[in-house]
Amino acid sequence: MKTIYTVAYGDPVLRKQRRIEDFLDLLAANEVSLIADLRFLASGGFGTSPYNGQTLGRHLEARGIRYERFRELGNPERGDPTLRRFRELMRTEGTERLDRLIGCIEGWDGRLALMCACPTAETCHRSVVARALRERIGCEIVDL
Repeated sequence: MKTIYTVAYGDPVLRKQRRIEDFLDLLAANEVSLIADLRFLASGGFGTSPYNGQTLGRHLEARGIRYERFRELGNPERGDPTLRRFRELMRTEGTERLDRLIGCIEGWDGRLALMCACPTAETCHRSVVARALRERIGCEIVDL
């Protein structure tokens, strides 16, 4: 059974962005070799951020980690803390939205992590995506 990891660049204790070096070290310590970016907007926050899509991709590449963006699996409803609308979206359109990610997972031998900004997986849409993956392909989910 394949294991899929979930990870955030938001620090759950400090409630702010992790230092990019700490984030990259976490990925390396867990032997993650592919990041699937699930953010609807890959801006990384306000101003200059090491987590905007292009900059993050360069940081990951320098560490030998592949970066793939899956905007179709991002949560467009930031004002929905219960994720009710995102769960409904995944219920009605989840099959199509997951297809590209599943193809990526099936074609990848290394460890893959679903990434978002939210510090805790339980309150983040990445947990909804992870559960949908578990139902579709029978994988184990581990939150880093």
